[in-house]
Amino acid sequence: MGGALGKVLGIVREMLLAALLGTSAGVASYRVSQTAALAPMNLLNAELLAVGFLPQHARLADDPRLAWALYRMVRNWVLIACSVIAVGLVMFGRLWAGILAPGFSGDAVTLTVAMIAITGSALPFYGYVSVASYLAMARGEYRIAALRPSIQSLGLIAATIVAFATGSPAWLAVGFLAAYVGMSGWSWFVVHRLQSGAAALAAAEPGERRAVRIALWHAMRPYLVVPIVVQAVWVLERALTSLISVSAVAALDYARVISETIIVLVAAPLGLSVLASSVRGAHTVKEVARILLIFGVMVSGVIVVATPTLVTVVFGRGAFGPESVAVTSAFLLGLALGLWAQLVAYVLTRFLNAEGKNRMAALAVGIGSGVTVVADIILFVPLGPLGIGLGSSLGGMAQMIVVVVVLRVSRMLLSTAAMLAPPFVACVAIAFTVDGSPAARALWAAGVLALWAVWVVGIAPLRRATLDACRRLLGRHVSHTRSVKGSAGG
Repeated sequence: MGGALGKVLGIVREMLLAALLGTSAGVASYRVSQTAALAPMNLLNAELLAVGFLPQHARLADDPRLAWALYRMVRNWVLIACSVIAVGLVMFGRLWAGILAPGFSGDAVTLTVAMIAITGSALPFYGYVSVASYLAMARGEYRIAALRPSIQSLGLIAATIVAFATGSPAWLAVGFLAAYVGMSGWSWFVVHRLQSGAAALAAAEPGERRAVRIALWHAMRPYLVVPIVVQAVWVLERALTSLISVSAVAALDYARVISETIIVLVAAPLGLSVLASSVRGAHTVKEVARILLIFGVMVSGVIVVATPTLVTVVFGRGAFGPESVAVTSAFLLGLALGLWAQLVAYVLTRFLNAEGKNRMAALAVGIGSGVTVVADIILFVPLGPLGIGLGSSLGGMAQMIVVVVVLRVSRMLLSTAAMLAPPFVACVAIAFTVDGSPAARALWAAGVLALWAVWVVGIAPLRRATLDACRRLLGRHVSHTRSVKGSAGG
């Protein structure tokens, strides 16, 4: 629910940004500054916390002394690293701008350097909020994680209005900084309240802290290369996009707002629940993989057909003119063609992490990232924005193939994919052969939705898998509601 609220505010934020500033150089500079700050930060944040801290904290739940020692250790590492990165961004912002946006020149470079310094200054606060949110989740407190996207979006919404009113896009970076300064203060109070119950506990002994540190290192070591590879792909994508045009840099992120909504709302929370859950048998993996594939292919097909309609409806107003719609639609079409694969790959990779198979998870991500890099380099010249989007899709497919083979669900997914192929191929054919206004494409998308409904209901295995997933979801909701009512009555 927190992710849903954050995504709604995020879409509102992007709609406002598109209407007021479009795909201008100021928006492109802000996107590059975010990449400059978050790419090195995500080397720590993405896997140190998700793959390292969260599972290790769960294993130490029976010994609060060691659990808190782990938290303090990770917090200190993250704060030191974030501070070093922030200083480096402020000192070498022009170098970063040249690497991330080689197609920029003149005022665009100057503005980008200034924004990099501001967003870089937010990193220590960003890192502290990240560690605090994972600690809180591990202890049953979800407010930081749930409200964090919303607070960030509110800060950027206010900054967008100020930037438009003043004519200074640098306020976008200030909004990012202000949001995380405020969140870090709130997070400190949450952590302090959680610590109060363990305040009387003796500190862990040096030998115990060393054991915790070694266990964390062994958990993280096979996966350390993953964030480096992923962020390298992100940087390369930004650099290649800047060579297409300055406006393309902003257009890519607008397209991702739509494509990554599915990842944020479905894959990310499901992946975290997999890491935290003890129910991870082969039957569970098959069930999750099957329903994700069905859902993902259906959604991808609809987005492929409705791409220009979605972009026009969400962003097509104000400063976001026909050229911006066309470039963003090309990016989104490429991303949507493989969105289903990215959805399945993301969640099933978390199953490997949860089972301690981090080497295989790292291999899968590495192969997927390698395919993305090669595809981006080959396709961006002849296909432009469509080629960049296709690169991500092909990388997601490669990662998914490796993961399903390792988890031994390839035969089941192959048979399910064969059942889903005909309507998906029809969607792709419509997208590349049928021209028309956004309104006409909306009608085609409605027809595709009806086709999917008939197809899933008509194919028995697809119908059973979908109904089973709905029953489980509804059954858990009813069971939870009854237990809450019973507790209240008692």
